[in-house]
Amino acid sequence: MKIRLLFVYLFMSASLGSFAQEHSSQPYDYEGTLRQLWQTAAKSSGNKPDTNQLDALYELASIYNIRYKSGRDKKNPAYLDSSLYYVKSLISSSRQAGQLDYEASANLIWGQDEMASGDDFKSIVEKYLNAISLCDAYARTHSSPNDLLLETQSNAFSNIGYVYFLNKEYDNALKYCDEAIAHAFPTYNKALPLLYKGRVYMAERNYPYAEAYLHQALAILQQQPINLRWEAMDYLAQLLVEKGQPDSAISMVRQAITGDKKALYTDMHYYWMGQAYLRKEATASRTTPMDSVLTYGRLELALGERLPKSQDRLWAYELLYKAYEPSSDKAAELKYYKQWVELSDSLGAIQHGKDIAEIQHKYDYQRVQVEADHQKFLQDQRLQQRTRYFLFTFLGLLSLTAALLAFYLVKMRRKNIELERKNKEILDARFQGQHFERKRIASELHDNLSSLLAATKLTIQVLDPSALSAGEQKIYHSVLDMMDTACREVRYISHNMMPVNIEKQGLSIALESLVAKLNQTGIILFELTNFDPRLALDKMTSFNIYSICLELCNNILRHSKATRAAIICKAYEKELHLLITDNGKGIPDTKKDGIGIKNVNERIQSLNGTLEVQSSPEGTSFWFTIPLQEQKVPAVK
Repeated sequence: MKIRLLFVYLFMSASLGSFAQEHSSQPYDYEGTLRQLWQTAAKSSGNKPDTNQLDALYELASIYNIRYKSGRDKKNPAYLDSSLYYVKSLISSSRQAGQLDYEASANLIWGQDEMASGDDFKSIVEKYLNAISLCDAYARTHSSPNDLLLETQSNAFSNIGYVYFLNKEYDNALKYCDEAIAHAFPTYNKALPLLYKGRVYMAERNYPYAEAYLHQALAILQQQPINLRWEAMDYLAQLLVEKGQPDSAISMVRQAITGDKKALYTDMHYYWMGQAYLRKEATASRTTPMDSVLTYGRLELALGERLPKSQDRLWAYELLYKAYEPSSDKAAELKYYKQWVELSDSLGAIQHGKDIAEIQHKYDYQRVQVEADHQKFLQDQRLQQRTRYFLFTFLGLLSLTAALLAFYLVKMRRKNIELERKNKEILDARFQGQHFERKRIASELHDNLSSLLAATKLTIQVLDPSALSAGEQKIYHSVLDMMDTACREVRYISHNMMPVNIEKQGLSIALESLVAKLNQTGIILFELTNFDPRLALDKMTSFNIYSICLELCNNILRHSKATRAAIICKAYEKELHLLITDNGKGIPDTKKDGIGIKNVNERIQSLNGTLEVQSSPEGTSFWFTIPLQEQKVPAVK
């Protein structure tokens, strides 16, 4: 707390500027204060910095920032380097201590350092926004923010508004000034964003709003011992001059001069007093210099040469050449006008085109302007040519790329079509091979093995069973039964490997025949429904569907313990939906990857179809979806 009070006094003293230094009989002891702060910052009370050390770093960074901007030896780059050093030390120490409020204040001073050194305005705004973001983060974790945090947030919003004002981004300036007013702490900190808003509206020539906000700012400043109120009066005087009320402006500046005992803003007082008299005396017809304007112009010039301050001399030259303008002393007018132009050029502050245009015929500016316009026209022409060349080149490369891409896509599409055709040929050849092989094996089983079994049975039947013992007769009859079973199995296998009905009468008749044979067992009642006999499928599709039905129906007979089962088939324009369902005990998880299911999956994949299995203790359902792109399928209504 002691250090914070010391800094308040230091800030008020340093803000007096160079005039305060010159008019003060007891200049502030910077070095003594700095020694105390260095000692405090160097102390270590543990692993983490304490608040005394953070306070010291904060004050050191602030002091060096102020000394760079004011005092006898201002603009000394060593002060700015020192301020930045302590800013970065404060950020590092704040992070170690977990103190977001001090880290936010460090970012605020960092932005002020960059403003003082004339850095890019985006970088300056970034530092202030970082400070605001850290303030928000602190508020989310603390029930009540401290004074340092509130003042940091208030100043950050205000400074952002000022930076955008300087950059002539007036909408953003007004936005952040409003935020600064809403977050002002202490309350008198509202004065600065109100002052900036008044200057924004003055720059936009919105004088009613400008005057209202400047008066609001002045009303707050007059309640506090803050020297900024004299500057606010000068801005009000500027507004009155621009509104064409020079007498009121003169009265306002006189009040400011009377109140500004420490001569903090004497340069602005002289300039706007001169401008007010210039506006007042220019209304009358005269051929002599404007004496009042000359008086304040000379005072401004003496001020600028004594400090020295380029801005004061620039203002002085402007007042002096305009004071001589209506007189016959053109040599004096020309002298001060040239000095004003040269200094304005060197400062990069040529913003007085109207004044230059009034007398530029005297100094041959017309020729220079025409030449500059011509050079600019030529540069614009060259830039347009380069832009057109770049654009045509880009469009050409884009067209070439598009053509190559189109060629590549066409080529790839043709390759894909050819690959699909070859794959189809391979599948057809594979199916044909399987078809012939199945036909051959079925024929061998039926013609050879079946005949051999029949002959073997006849041979056995030649034996006289009456000549055999009771045990031998039992074996004899058992062998005959097994021979009958073997014959039936051979006929069943050969028929299922290549059902004759599929080739001769189609899939519908083959499935009806399969269901009829399955129902002969009397164990499970099978049904075939919704199968359209007009459905014309190719041989490979028909055979695979038949094989799927056969495999699953055999599994139902062997394992399901069901009483009913059904094969349901519906044909649509582009798809065939097949459902095989039963009311059995379901499929155990250990059996879902069996050989039979794998065979079914392979067959449905060969048809580019999909399979969904739903199994529960109440039954099992196999849902098949088979694409029929080239089949002639009657639409289902």
